[in-house]
Amino acid sequence: MARRYIGDAIIYITYHDDGDYRGSIVVVKEDGPVVWKFKGLHASAIGFGPGVAYDSPEAYDQMARAAVVFGSDPSTNREIAAVIDEATGSAWHDGVYLVNRRR
Repeated sequence: MARRYIGDAIIYITYHDDGDYRGSIVVVKEDGPVVWKFKGLHASAIGFGPGVAYDSPEAYDQMARAAVVFGSDPSTNREIAAVIDEATGSAWHDGVYLVNRRR
């Protein structure tokens, strides 16, 4: 399992042999954690580029970004999407989320 940080959100993500990325986004609030679980994220058909494996650190970075994009979409769940958007908004720079591998 990989752990990534985008803003104040923690993204836990694993790659499964069926090509599926699964995990959760956790935002710790004063009244307790908000957790959004996801599954069914897939890399594009061409992958992540030459020499980049599906379970590489770079792939996990990209999929953490994708999870945040889907998790902050208000059409999925407005309350959770708003929490994720607020927690990750500070990490949005030049059209992309900044991903950290360490806190």
